Amino acid sequence: MNEFNDHPVKQVIREQWCKPLIKHLYEKLGYKLTYLGLPGIDAIDILAWIDYLNKVIAFDIGYYPKPYNKTKAEENIAVLSNILNELETNGSIETYSLFHGYIEDVVLKGMDLNRTPFKLNEVVTIYNLDFCNPLTAPQKIIDPISGEVYSFYKSEVIRRLLELQRNHSSTNKNTKFIFHITVHSAFWEAEAENLFSGDNIDLYNQYTKSLAELDEQEKNIRLLRLYMIDVIKTQFCSNQFIPEFLPTLYYNGTTDNWLLCFTVIGTYIRSAAGKAPFYQSTEKLISEKFLQPNDINIKHLIQNFVREANCPKDPVEAIQELKSYKEIWLK
Repeated sequence: MNEFNDHPVKQVIREQWCKPLIKHLYEKLGYKLTYLGLPGIDAIDILAWIDYLNKVIAFDIGYYPKPYNKTKAEENIAVLSNILNELETNGSIETYSLFHGYIEDVVLKGMDLNRTPFKLNEVVTIYNLDFCNPLTAPQKIIDPISGEVYSFYKSEVIRRLLELQRNHSSTNKNTKFIFHITVHSAFWEAEAENLFSGDNIDLYNQYTKSLAELDEQEKNIRLLRLYMIDVIKTQFCSNQFIPEFLPTLYYNGTTDNWLLCFTVIGTYIRSAAGKAPFYQSTEKLISEKFLQPNDINIKHLIQNFVREANCPKDPVEAIQELKSYKEIWLK
């Protein structure tokens, strides 16, 4: 993975998809938001959404090319640190935390490369996770105490973050948040076959059969969407958050990397069963068109050989159609 470079499509996503949602959440909650994510060395996301932010929890490895260059990484991290420090000094944000390392390493180890402990002391209202390498490829992590090497999947980072969010939500029952996650469209189909080997095997087999006339890439992005919906739904619900999915974005990133961006609206709900309901239909979600951002705007992806329904292109319109929004947010 190369160092991050902004490009027009990403700008469209940031300004036309993410920003209206963030503004809407800010207006509904009535206070500024806490951001957790990977803003890049130039803090582009933070600067674009600064009017709605109060606290920032940022991650960056500093240098992506191999072999790793520690000196260059530290120089890059210093650039991001200086930007965040200036925002804090001039009162644009209340405070920030900056962790040096891959988010998988920091969250699952509980510390960054500088051995700074990773802790969450409050509810996060905007997650922006950017996993621009394949979701189903395992990440090797060295235990800082035993030195043993373990393999983890990026989905385990989601689980851990939601566990921390749940712990704070038990005393803040008004928890509502936006969860953006971007993943590479490359997909390990065997992982999906393992996941859907039980109760969902019929859905998986029927859906796979319906995609038979598509080429490998178009088939994979749809299987990945089904996989992500199932994994995220399970992790949200088991941590007492209602997950509701907005339409999925599919776009060409830098160096011709095709990416999927999922947007999930999370709402805390306490129940005797310790589990949140899932209001949406998986079958309906996977029957919707993808949204495809370009350099100017966001359009529906029209694909031959598969029948898919239109979905809202306006993110605020999409969130206002959700059951949790109508029955919980508007109370």
